[in-house]
Amino acid sequence: MNVQKEVFELYKTKRADYSNLQGDPRGSFVRSTRIGIEPHIAALVRLGDKFTLLENFVRNNSYKSHDESVRETVLDIASYAIITAMLINSRSKDESI
Repeated sequence: MNVQKEVFELYKTKRADYSNLQGDPRGSFVRSTRIGIEPHIAALVRLGDKFTLLENFVRNNSYKSHDESVRETVLDIASYAIITAMLINSRSKDESI
């Protein structure tokens, strides 16, 4: 399986746990507006969480309490990056980031 397909398959699997907005990859990020957080900011925070997870792996040479592989973390980062780009694209053309 190619990497792009792996990213998509992992995204679909995890989306079922995180999003109740069927078909909308922005699902849980769009809901962040309920608490006053722009969706692209919520996605960037999630990307930061994943990078922190990788940093801790490098420091400790293992995940202490996380049940995903480093490869899965990297695939998640790819997925979140794509979703973040979509969220940025969906903002008004008058707004710049």
